[in-house]
Amino acid sequence: MANPQVFLWVSGHTHTSPKEESFASAINVYKKRIANIHNTDMNREKIWTNSLFLYPDKVDVKTYNHKSKKWESEFERTIALPAL
Repeated sequence: MANPQVFLWVSGHTHTSPKEESFASAINVYKKRIANIHNTDMNREKIWTNSLFLYPDKVDVKTYNHKSKKWESEFERTIALPAL
């Protein structure tokens, strides 16, 4: 919390897939400020990847389903940069 510029944490170790209820849930926001973006492992029948689209005032997170070859719009998120 001593570093107010930190607002996003991208993790892969948890191997949380979009099938999990917590994948794009508000439960992933720490102290109402730091959003955790989960990434699944690549050893599954379905492979998803997250892409971060960086803008001066926000980060858009989109999840791509490689099996169906489409973006999964229900997992799209926009994370605003913190006011410093």
